[in-house]
Amino acid sequence: MAARYRVLQYLSAFLICLFSIASVAAQVRAIKGNKLLIELDGSQFQRGDIVKIKDSSGHVRALAKITKVAGRFAEGFFKGRPMKGYLVELFPHDQFERWRAAVRRRHAMKKHSGNYASHTSTPIGTTSYGGMIGLNSSSAAVTLVNSSNRKVSLSGSGFSAMGFMDHQLLSWFSFRGEAGLDEFNTSGPTDATSCNGTCTAKITYLSADMLGRFTKKSLWGGAGVDLLFPITKSSTALSSSSISTVTAYVLAAGYDFHFQGKGNPYIPIELQYQMFPSSSTVTANEIEFRIGYGKTF
Repeated sequence: MAARYRVLQYLSAFLICLFSIASVAAQVRAIKGNKLLIELDGSQFQRGDIVKIKDSSGHVRALAKITKVAGRFAEGFFKGRPMKGYLVELFPHDQFERWRAAVRRRHAMKKHSGNYASHTSTPIGTTSYGGMIGLNSSSAAVTLVNSSNRKVSLSGSGFSAMGFMDHQLLSWFSFRGEAGLDEFNTSGPTDATSCNGTCTAKITYLSADMLGRFTKKSLWGGAGVDLLFPITKSSTALSSSSISTVTAYVLAAGYDFHFQGKGNPYIPIELQYQMFPSSSTVTANEIEFRIGYGKTF
């Protein structure tokens, strides 16, 4: 009997505590615009306090700042989605400051992540245009048919000027087309009489590149072809009739440096390795560095 009596005492005390807690729980009594009326029911709020507004399951649905306390009621402005009958609880100042700092950090990280994404990637279906200038290093090995098949090595550098178009086909794949002027400017010493001491091959091509690019953020690598149409040519190493339209194979890699601005502007940086078709008398290749500016118009 004594044990049963103690159990009843504990149960009664527990129910009294629950009732006491419930009886002092402030509640939302009215909402108008961005203002609400809180019935205090024994809770102690002061002007300037921040309070949490919770639903029946304990989830915070809004925050409010107390602007007026009069008798059993308090008024305040809220942010969120409170409803009549929701419980109101004081948000201690130190906890509120920690919560606000965490929210600011999340917003800053989200903003940074959004900016990074927008400046390092291009939306699918976007077409951009621009121009590039370049510097190349060319080399060739030529067999001089008219000089007892003597071989001569040629090397040199030249410039290029290109217009380009980028089209984003997929998030990871894009197409780049380039067209413009590209110099193939090489020379090399020899004792062959046909070259008068120095063999040369100087050709200005009208170039049209077509590249498929596999992209990861702003980095890319790809391959394609380069159609080369000679528009000026001067050579002692090659016969004029042998200098004709050629198709070179291209391996390329680069980085598109995006930055803020209208039209998603960016600076394309590109490195190409071009392999010219070989013949029984000539092999040639070219390495070219290009840089430029592009945007969506």
